Amino acid sequence: HPVSMRDRMELLDLVPLGEISLYEHLLPCCVTDGREDAQFLPTSPSKANFLDALQLFTFLSDLQLQSRRGSTKSGEEAPPPALAIFTDDADREHVMHFWEGVDNDDPATTISDPPSASTKEEVATWYLKRAIDLHNETGQVLSMKEVLEAGLIRLGFISFADDGAYEISGLNDVSKSREGSQSAVGKLIYLYSAASLFCHILVDKLKEPLSYNCQPSSLPMESLSEWKDLFISVIQFCSMALSETVPFILESSSNTTRNSISMFQKHVAHFIDGGKCLEPMDTTGASAISSIKSEDLASRLEHDMMELCLDKVKRLRKDWKSNSSALQDPPSSLSLRLEESLSMCADFASFGVRSQSSIIQSEDGLVDFSEKIVHSVLEVVKGEWDLMTEGVISKLWSIFELLPSATAASGSWEAASSQITSQEQIYQTKKLGNLYFRLVVIQLCCKWRGRQAIPRELWNFLRTNSVGEESNSVNNHRVKDLCMAGHSVIAIMCSGFCDIVAQEIGSEDDDFDLLFDFVSDVDEFDKRYFSSGVQLSGCLGKYLFSPLLSQHSFVMLKHILKIRSAWFCQDFLRSAVLSFVRDAAASQNKKLHVALACQDLLGPIFPDLAAEFEHLQRTFDAKQFMSEAMKVDPILLEQLFSGDHSDKPIALLQALLAMSPQAILLGCEFWSDETSAFNACTDASVYFTSQICASLNGGLAEESSHVLPPMPGALVMQLANILGLHSPHDLLLVKRCMVNGALKISLVPAATAVCYSMLCDAAFSRHEHTACDATWTSQHELQVLDCVVAIVSDQSFSNVQIKKEVCTLALRLFSITDASLYHVMLVAFK
Repeated sequence: HPVSMRDRMELLDLVPLGEISLYEHLLPCCVTDGREDAQFLPTSPSKANFLDALQLFTFLSDLQLQSRRGSTKSGEEAPPPALAIFTDDADREHVMHFWEGVDNDDPATTISDPPSASTKEEVATWYLKRAIDLHNETGQVLSMKEVLEAGLIRLGFISFADDGAYEISGLNDVSKSREGSQSAVGKLIYLYSAASLFCHILVDKLKEPLSYNCQPSSLPMESLSEWKDLFISVIQFCSMALSETVPFILESSSNTTRNSISMFQKHVAHFIDGGKCLEPMDTTGASAISSIKSEDLASRLEHDMMELCLDKVKRLRKDWKSNSSALQDPPSSLSLRLEESLSMCADFASFGVRSQSSIIQSEDGLVDFSEKIVHSVLEVVKGEWDLMTEGVISKLWSIFELLPSATAASGSWEAASSQITSQEQIYQTKKLGNLYFRLVVIQLCCKWRGRQAIPRELWNFLRTNSVGEESNSVNNHRVKDLCMAGHSVIAIMCSGFCDIVAQEIGSEDDDFDLLFDFVSDVDEFDKRYFSSGVQLSGCLGKYLFSPLLSQHSFVMLKHILKIRSAWFCQDFLRSAVLSFVRDAAASQNKKLHVALACQDLLGPIFPDLAAEFEHLQRTFDAKQFMSEAMKVDPILLEQLFSGDHSDKPIALLQALLAMSPQAILLGCEFWSDETSAFNACTDASVYFTSQICASLNGGLAEESSHVLPPMPGALVMQLANILGLHSPHDLLLVKRCMVNGALKISLVPAATAVCYSMLCDAAFSRHEHTACDATWTSQHELQVLDCVVAIVSDQSFSNVQIKKEVCTLALRLFSITDASLYHVMLVAFK
């Protein structure tokens, strides 16, 4: 039977408040004002469309028939129909005939008094009243939201999909219209948005207290006391001022999800049009509140959100200290809370940036907000730079990237300012550049500082704003501050890089990755802000070379010198390397191998230090030979190489034979036996005499039955060869030291054998270099004659025949002009 929409709404008011699913198909519809052709919307997805009365009756009767036929096929007695649209077939045909007759032109079959069509305002008002009454009676936010959603759908804010499903759409067309937003339809949209948001807020607020996997008794009392905030109504929520609404969303929970924040933005975006904010329906549900908020929503939202974000960041340390004792939070939790707070700041700052509904309306406001966030974070850090995690820095950059990109791309205040004529724009550009520079400094310091503290001057620079009034003194002070900050950053980067190199044990590829990362950061920072002046100043070499050298990071130092040699002063490098090698070689801590490692890796880079490095290598080999082959006492060994002896090889041998003359017996200990030594000395004299006479006669010595015995000092001669003593004069000096050492311990036969070898050397040298007297000089003769005189003058040696033979060979080889030497030899013949 025809029932007007008004009558139907009055009848539906009689239905008890509760779930609407049982009578959802009877809810009032009004897609277009003044039309009654779309009165019903069935819930079946197979027939998702608006229907008139006849179409609805046909649809429902078909469902009833299908239910009846299904029961008949099963052979069971048909139960009472759950949906009794008609009593029997005759009743169904009667109703169908009635509604079909309504459409005919026959006046006898038409309805004499057709119901008047309802307006959208009337239908929207009914849904508003129904939703508020339901919320007041039951307190069910979700049920209230379902009623509001059903009302919006049946008012035409709907789009159908191909599969029959439908969803709400087109709300912005009403909410952005001033007239529409003040209507009942607009208030229905507002209340639906608020209810949806409120549902998400409650879910977010319950997540944290319900996440405790423990007994209720162990739940923190602070969190239990905050649950009272969850029991406000949607109407109370809608009546809150914006400065109260935003804290209600974000407070009472340390982990605000993006879902509620996003919902809040969408909720507010419906009404940011430069106009007023809507009020919800009165709690009585009878009439709409006519008063409209007088404050501008956009300005209030921007101010309150900025203050809330800044306050949330600033209170982190205080809140953490108050809660850490109760919850036993580790210090790392503070950095996590800081990152979460910055996530909230970034989300709010980014809302609507690319649309007309941005929360922060102006670029100046966004710049000020970003700058205040950075300073607030520094206040929270308070020198504890471990709080500056990668996540925190990433959030700071995400906020900065919302700013105008021109200065961020150039990184130069002057370059950007030269393209702007307005004084205010120049100031804003410098402010952006100042903020960008600080973020770069923070990132580089956190990346490379390691465990070192940030200098006080740099910390003060980061906390202050150097952009102010324009004057020469101010500009000069600003440039000075920038140079100081850049110098401090470079020092921190170099020190941190050296620390990482010292601690890292990896492959060469890892070293290259670390080096290229460091070099790229230095290059970009220096070129962007200092026009490569840092790299040309030499401070990089000062901060890098000495630390790397002292910590023995020779491989990394070699790589740096190859790819960035311009960072270093070559004179300084040579001086530093030479000083390091000498200090390591003379160290008491056995660091000679360190000096050799430095030589092997850096030697090819400094060819002018080759002689020094060769001496170092020989010194190391000699020390190793004396320790392992000659078995020199370790204490004596340290004495020999700790003094000035190691600088001159011949002095080292003289000191060795002076301190330990027994060294000439190593490998030929039989020379210490008197009988064996006399026999060996006789064999040596026969052998060398035949060689000398043959050389004097200009021929080669004939083979003799006498064989040269093992000579004393064989290992000493090997040591001389290791030390690079190869010239005739050097070898004569070595043998003279051996003669003196042997005489010192009364090994005259051994000394005589060595003296014979010296005479033989003299004979061969004179024969081979007759035309070149420069090779054999009077100095050579003097060394040999001194040994001859020492042996002849020794009273313990009684073999007169050998003494005479030695003197005879000396007189034949040399022209003796020294009267004292000649007198000694003559005495030997008496």
